[in-house]
Amino acid sequence: MMTAKVIVLGAGYGGLLAALRLARLTRHLGASVTLVEQAAVAPDRVRLHETLVRDVPSRRLVDVVRGSGVTFWQGRVDALDPDQRTVSIATAEGPRQFRYDRLVYALGSFTDRDVIPGIREHAHTLAPATSTQVRARIRELAATRGRVLVCGGGLSGIEVASEIAEAYPELQVTLATASQIGSGLSQRARAHIAAVLSRLHVSVREQTRIRALEVGTAQTATERLLFDLCLWTGPFAVPHIARQAGLAVDPGGRILVDDRLLSLSHPEVSVVGDAAALGGAVHRHVRPACASATAMGAYAANALAADLSGRGSPPFRLGYLSKNVSLGRREAVTDWVRPDDQPRERIWTGWPAVWWKNLVITAVGVWGQIQAERWWSGNYQLARWIETPDLGHNSGGHESLTGPDRV
Repeated sequence: MMTAKVIVLGAGYGGLLAALRLARLTRHLGASVTLVEQAAVAPDRVRLHETLVRDVPSRRLVDVVRGSGVTFWQGRVDALDPDQRTVSIATAEGPRQFRYDRLVYALGSFTDRDVIPGIREHAHTLAPATSTQVRARIRELAATRGRVLVCGGGLSGIEVASEIAEAYPELQVTLATASQIGSGLSQRARAHIAAVLSRLHVSVREQTRIRALEVGTAQTATERLLFDLCLWTGPFAVPHIARQAGLAVDPGGRILVDDRLLSLSHPEVSVVGDAAALGGAVHRHVRPACASATAMGAYAANALAADLSGRGSPPFRLGYLSKNVSLGRREAVTDWVRPDDQPRERIWTGWPAVWWKNLVITAVGVWGQIQAERWWSGNYQLARWIETPDLGHNSGGHESLTGPDRV
């Protein structure tokens, strides 16, 4: 397929990396690569907790893709018609429709604000569009020893609570979760997190399920938690566009894909990031994280470029290396894991963990791997490629993953 039209929906870690890599790998084929994203700046979700207390450098997407061969359109995806192979978007200049030969669906996920009543009205979620407003409110509350309630004991909630408590020790910060803090981390990692949160005077409320949010109040089964500012870091959801378009999806709306990240119902659609439901295709747990998204974006670009060149590609295989949690600017924990993402009970803390976390953030973001895709001729990735026998073995003469992605 010469002069193929490729559209990439979403400029998160996976989508942006896929677009840049595709433009480089298919340049000799005459293919066109168009990137569609609603935001003007490159999203950097792994640093959203930092934006609550300080300015974080960002880059405009138009600058990121300039000179790469990628055409960028800023707009909201309104509709997808996989049978006609068209995408409809709303731009500042009005509606537009694009036709594609191949599509990379990378619209990702967002914090679900409908899991309990009151989130939309009485809580903030982590989002670039609201970070400046929330940062100003936090500063106001610090002057009056205000109360900040962080809902959700996952990695995002831990990072938000510790970041705020370290920057503004005068605030009364509470972290509430329905289960336990850091579920899925090793016991040693959870113990370190608990110690740091205690040192930062964060009040931790485990086994505390919030049933509804009201004005200044979070209602549980037995009590009310008072707050002046509530930050909700609960479960994620995916856009409804794929389901509405008729793509085969799982009950949560994620697109069902095969072991080459192709839609089961429409194989001209590649899916990367949180929007993909791999099921048993990869025979492994795939963690919703930037590490997974970048690996999927790199693989999808390689596989699509190989297809356009008339070559085959190996199946997608993914292995993990670590989970990294920042606990303010001076503390962190690195939880080393097996390729199947199970903890090894080996951790780094203190400055080594802070250094590793910052390295990961830089490497996967627009200042690292994304920027490197403009010129790198190999398979640049934060972690090394290694062969793991139980994850399969890749081979082939074209540019491809030389082993399961350790991230």
